Amino acid sequence: MTVQTTVSPVGAEAHADTRAVLLHQVSWGAIFAGAVTALVA
Repeated sequence: MTVQTTVSPVGAEAHADTRAVLLHQVSWGAIFAGAVTALVA
């Protein structure tokens, strides 16, 4: 992955924030799915 210097810092931060939010949602989704599976099983 290469970081382009032409991208504005604000755009880079926004992209990083979006990616962090997506990762956060995915991780919580996995935790929730695991908890539901443990309760049902």
